[in-house]
Amino acid sequence: MIGIDTNVLVRYLVQDEPVQARLATRLIQDQLSERQPGFISIAVLLETLWVLRSRYRVTASERLNLLRMLLDVRQLQVEHRTAVARALMRIDGRGDRFNDALVVEIAREAGCSQVASFDQGASRYGMTLLK
Repeated sequence: MIGIDTNVLVRYLVQDEPVQARLATRLIQDQLSERQPGFISIAVLLETLWVLRSRYRVTASERLNLLRMLLDVRQLQVEHRTAVARALMRIDGRGDRFNDALVVEIAREAGCSQVASFDQGASRYGMTLLK
């Protein structure tokens, strides 16, 4: 398995710097496989989404579509893949709260019966609001 950092993943997705984009694409498409996958940690995944939003001004809908695409790339192993997929279903394209939904889904994988929060917005994505 080969770990992939945020910069490689961003270059693969946005293809904005020709040399780096070509190297990232070659790594992911030609050097990785189901038997030798690239590993994308949750930290890299969330940082990538943040970079796409803040630096590239990619819309929430486009970011979620890119995330769905990543889950389908057979030569990539996404940490907590099932939780990521469930979080995508949970938000159902509703705005920019993927992180909240992911926190809930990873907590459920860990056996938590609820996730407590003071954030009223997060309660729409499965967290229990503390009052």
